Amino acid sequence: MDIEIRHLRRGAGGAVNTQTERHSGPELSIGRASHHGLHLPDPRLLLNHAVIREKAGQPWFHTDAPDITRVAGETVSEIALTPGLVLALGPYEMTVLAPEPGLDLIVTMELVVPLDDAARVMRRTHDEAMDKSARWLAWISVFSIVSVLGLAFFWPLGIELSSERSTPGAATWERAQLTDRTAWDIRHIWTVGALSRSHGFMEQQCEACHTKAFTGVPEESCAVCHTDIAHHADPDDLTMPDIQDTACGACHREHDPAGTIVNGSQAFCADCHAGDALKQAGVTLDPARDFGLGHPSFKPRVAIDARELKFARLPLTRPGGVKQDTSFRFPHHVHLTKQANTQLGPDAERVLACGDCHVPEEDGPRMRPVDMEKHCRECHKLEFKSGTASRPLPHGDPYGVQLVVSDIIRQAEIEQTRLRLKYSPKPPDPKNLLADLEDRVAGKVENSLGVVFANTCGTCHTVRAGGTDDARKFHIDPVIIPDHWMVKARFDHRGHETIPCLQCHQAKTSTKAQDLLLPTLRTCQGCHGGEAATNKVRSTCIMCHRFHLPGHPSMAEQDLSAAPG
Repeated sequence: MDIEIRHLRRGAGGAVNTQTERHSGPELSIGRASHHGLHLPDPRLLLNHAVIREKAGQPWFHTDAPDITRVAGETVSEIALTPGLVLALGPYEMTVLAPEPGLDLIVTMELVVPLDDAARVMRRTHDEAMDKSARWLAWISVFSIVSVLGLAFFWPLGIELSSERSTPGAATWERAQLTDRTAWDIRHIWTVGALSRSHGFMEQQCEACHTKAFTGVPEESCAVCHTDIAHHADPDDLTMPDIQDTACGACHREHDPAGTIVNGSQAFCADCHAGDALKQAGVTLDPARDFGLGHPSFKPRVAIDARELKFARLPLTRPGGVKQDTSFRFPHHVHLTKQANTQLGPDAERVLACGDCHVPEEDGPRMRPVDMEKHCRECHKLEFKSGTASRPLPHGDPYGVQLVVSDIIRQAEIEQTRLRLKYSPKPPDPKNLLADLEDRVAGKVENSLGVVFANTCGTCHTVRAGGTDDARKFHIDPVIIPDHWMVKARFDHRGHETIPCLQCHQAKTSTKAQDLLLPTLRTCQGCHGGEAATNKVRSTCIMCHRFHLPGHPSMAEQDLSAAPG
């Protein structure tokens, strides 16, 4: 089955943020354990809560916890997942949507009763019941405190010890269900919540991080595993206590019901990048506060001198546009329109598509390099002929081209000399014959190399003549085509497969390889908005930017102090 799950999270003002994931396979397991395909970290669910599998040609939901699984208020152990069905899984709500092409099932998942809400309901109910006389209130308060402490420490322990003997149908605390979404699991007093998905494998190894009882996790515990986590900025070049002296736990909060340990808030980045904090530290970055409402122009890293290998980051809004020095000639518009190609045949025509040359990496956001042998030689056959001799020329080897041309011409001239000797009435002087042969070979080689490098190699490359060595008269400038222009950002083409390439890259009107065919900020803003966008894809800073940037020293190398909580 192919299943799409849309996780809904409601923010301030009722705005809904949607995160989508897909699963393919014979079944989809659901539960609190981190290995499940649909991981729901709330402690009020079972570790192994339910499974979705195909039955009679449609998806069915099966659970061994019917006491905390309801449809319209009624408990269920299994049910067909038909469009419009709303299924309550403890504090979560699953809604089945109409399937779309290529998908067998689409559901939305939303945490409708957070632990904090359930606890508040419990406290309100408790206060109403305790609204008695002052004398009884004092005695009952003492009794309640003693009871809660006893339950907090001993009841969960008893539950864990007896869990192995419980049967699938037993009503254990593991299956405590919110009655009308108000009940709560007493264990949340003792356990602060499930681990994030990235740390789920340590769910039963608290001591791996909590090295001392009743204290926060020290930074040294994080550095044991995260040895290569780099700084946000070079600590020697940019001294900002707000970054260098901040503990891991200040940004990465574990046991978060949302199931993530990464702070994805837009305000987290805008605190520094939208104001004067960076200017005070001597950083000349343009301010950024919101992708849709306040973001600077893209600044790609382009080659400005291919021969000297010089690069610069230039804004795409630069007057006259941004041009790159690639030392390469390639007109996109010619290759994307119908053109005659005599090398494929007298009447051959070939029209290329973007995907014929630009293939995304299987496990990364970048494109694989364009290769002459794979992508170009079908139409651009590098061959040299002289007389009846013909041989392909080596690509990327100017010296090798000169050797091949000299060798073919020499063979052709030797063959011509043999024919003349065969039919000549008077044998020539061997010394004169050899000298004449060498003169003719040298002259033809010089003329032929000029034509080959100017017309064949020069079709795409910048060719320069020179050098004292006669065998190395021609040089080709290195081709500089980066595989990543946006060095401070990340972009994954796999998330944009439904968008035509030419919608973002204006290749059909590009006549030179110097044209930088990157989409502008306005192009991306056509679909993407900021964190609070309502009619576009909500895009926070970390969607495109990392906090820990490669190339900077490891954070584990500094003196790490204990983190708070």
